[in-house]
Amino acid sequence: MAVPLSLASFDLQRHPGKFISATVAGASIGLGFIILRLFLGWSYIYDRLNSPTIIYEETGWYDGQKWEKPQVELTQHRLIANYQILPLLRRLRSVGLGIAILLVISLSIAVF
Repeated sequence: MAVPLSLASFDLQRHPGKFISATVAGASIGLGFIILRLFLGWSYIYDRLNSPTIIYEETGWYDGQKWEKPQVELTQHRLIANYQILPLLRRLRSVGLGIAILLVISLSIAVF
């Protein structure tokens, strides 16, 4: 999807470096949004599992309830969060950082 836009912006024969860097930048933006959405979703789950209380609403904002997790369930949830979800969050963070670095490098090549 980024190739047609890059082809309209830069001539492949005259500026191959700018064409490739613009294509990489365009592809990185879409992939970066996907990684960001995954990271935000899994971090929400991680926070819910680590929290000792759960706040929920039955029918609307005005009748929210607070539920305290039993100690056994809290321990199980924290084990799941630390051993299954935290490595995934670290991996998503490192992939997102790599995509951001690639985006900055490719945009700097395309601009200059």
